[in-house]
Amino acid sequence: MSDKSSQRIDPVFGQSRAFALNDPLVNPDILKYLEGVKEEAIRSTFETYSEKKPRNDEVKHIASMYDDDGDSYNSEVKYAGTEVYKQELRFPERHSYLTKYPESLIKFQRNMPKWVKWFKRCKIELRDTGYVFEGYDNSTMELILYHLQEYLNIKRKKGFPLHLFNILKDVTNDVEEKDKMTIDSEWLETIFNVLKSRRLKGIADVIAVISEMHSFTPMGFKQWYAYIIKNEPSHSIFVNIINNRNMWILLQYMTKTWVKTINLNKKPTESKRLSQWLIYMLLHLPEHLTAEYISELRSLAKKCRDIILTNITDTNEATKESNVLPYYTQELIDMGLAFGDDGTPTIIELTLSVVSEIYGQRDLTNWENM
Repeated sequence: MSDKSSQRIDPVFGQSRAFALNDPLVNPDILKYLEGVKEEAIRSTFETYSEKKPRNDEVKHIASMYDDDGDSYNSEVKYAGTEVYKQELRFPERHSYLTKYPESLIKFQRNMPKWVKWFKRCKIELRDTGYVFEGYDNSTMELILYHLQEYLNIKRKKGFPLHLFNILKDVTNDVEEKDKMTIDSEWLETIFNVLKSRRLKGIADVIAVISEMHSFTPMGFKQWYAYIIKNEPSHSIFVNIINNRNMWILLQYMTKTWVKTINLNKKPTESKRLSQWLIYMLLHLPEHLTAEYISELRSLAKKCRDIILTNITDTNEATKESNVLPYYTQELIDMGLAFGDDGTPTIIELTLSVVSEIYGQRDLTNWENM
């Protein structure tokens, strides 16, 4: 019998099938028996279904969440613009205010294919050409130490600032004017705070700490939140510090707390940064996931779906503003990967679209079956 791990991964459930029925060593009698069971099940289901008369005023589902056929999906997108979608629907009680199919959901259904196409292009471009930081060379380290020394000149000369200043006092100032590049003061503050948490005896310790900073991994909710708010995401960060374990920790934080923060938009700067991290998390997710991880991703997408439905009639200005939060990083802009269209999806819409189409959860965008 073939090894289970060698079988093709099911795109919906994210795992291999339990039995390798195509294996040449499988007993033919077993296959014949299973085929008979399958035919009987289909016949029984059809007979039961044919006895039921569907009501004329009910909206029928176009495609199942398990239907991966491209034509079925295209027909569903086309169907979204018809009058059937505009008739009165039977929404659940929590969305009872939606008596007619909203225009925004029709646009969502129409735009989703091009959103997913754009997302896939971004994912490929980042994977193939995204910059990955591999460490500082000697000249760059000299520049960092020079600017750190300049930064310490404005600090009060006592305690740790004085100690660090004395360590750096022998750093050469022979840096040519053309090489005195500007270094972000916020980043220098970050370096200073990291150095402050370490025991430093000499210049070698300072260099070692700065060299390791690009691979520093936060621990726990507070550290991760502080790190995310202070750092714009990049392909390099995800390669250097976001392993599989960290990815799923961040997904859980996003599902339980941060996606709500993005939508409420009480602090626009933080909401924007969280939006940027969410798109980078999606861009760096593996293509094949286990059932457990699909379940976690589905929970996030369900939160996004509920936000979209609630926001249809929301009059809160902060929430409306969060719908257009720019989530492009400088990296995406420099690589020419901005969407560049009036139909740019919100990060909430993009997340739902990606999970629905790429990870096989299409029932989440079957709006009349919420």
